[in-house]
Amino acid sequence: LYNYSNVIFIGLFLGNAAAGYYSMAEKIFQAITTLYAPINDALYPYMAKFKNLGFFKKMLGYATLLNVIFLGFVIVFAKWIIFIVYGKFYFQAVNVLKILSMSGVIWLPALLIGYPLLGAFGKDSLANNSIIIASIFHIAMLTILSPIATIQLVAFLTIITQLIIFVVRLYGVRKLKIV
Repeated sequence: LYNYSNVIFIGLFLGNAAAGYYSMAEKIFQAITTLYAPINDALYPYMAKFKNLGFFKKMLGYATLLNVIFLGFVIVFAKWIIFIVYGKFYFQAVNVLKILSMSGVIWLPALLIGYPLLGAFGKDSLANNSIIIASIFHIAMLTILSPIATIQLVAFLTIITQLIIFVVRLYGVRKLKIV
């Protein structure tokens, strides 16, 4: 819900051009996040079967480190990425791509703590509730911020929303003493 609401919100409050710029950056970011699907897809069945926390911690650490390095490159070269993919006239999408890439630093650990860890230990509801809580927050903040909204502010809100998902899941892991 919170992912799809951004472009709709921007289109309604900031216009179609702004929605287009945001959508351009978001599409590139989504393409980047699909690169991590094999890690998540392989780790969940393994964790469900073996519940090997040592292996999970190593994978989480390595994946997070590689993610930070990779997204650092995306942030540094965001201008060139946008120019190559869309053209030099779409520079308004550059900062959005940088901000969304910063959210990706939080997104991957939150994702891996979700179903590969919480799901494997039968805590699906906690993983799901973290997204529900964050989505409600996100929609509420979009509504509150609508008079002063910019595409960059909406992108920053995505960072906060990802942080909420991460914190709720991390709190659950600590409370349940899984790790």
